[in-house]
Amino acid sequence: MRRASAFARRAGGVALAVSILLGLLAGCHSIASGKAAAERTMQDFYEKLQQHDFDAALDAYAPDFFVKTSRPRWRKTLIAVQDQLGPLREARLARWSVETQLGTDEGTYLQLVYTTRYERFSAEETCRLKRAADAGGFQIFTHEIRSAGLRAP
Repeated sequence: MRRASAFARRAGGVALAVSILLGLLAGCHSIASGKAAAERTMQDFYEKLQQHDFDAALDAYAPDFFVKTSRPRWRKTLIAVQDQLGPLREARLARWSVETQLGTDEGTYLQLVYTTRYERFSAEETCRLKRAADAGGFQIFTHEIRSAGLRAP
């Protein structure tokens, strides 16, 4: 009886380890697919900026983004960035991270940091993206642009 009990404990331990491993692998796949979806959002956003289609670029932002900064004001900001830095030439993903937030604004966020090259200056742009409420693609929740070529309004 002792042998069966020891065997059962080992088998249970192995099953638990396999379960944890499968859960981690599934999570990695979920993160990887989320990252790819967030990158598609940003690629589309930067393509719209390159085309000077600012209204379409604004569609990449979550409705919550415009609670504190109105859509017309942010549109003017995006135009001002290109006025000061020059037309957007290139945007490359420099690094990314995942953050899970509990409580207020609960959800899983992806932070993507892009090195952007404009005609006259380069910039570093940090965007936090959150999956859309309808569980569709990702939307920009926060956007920070840092460049030596930007001056205060």
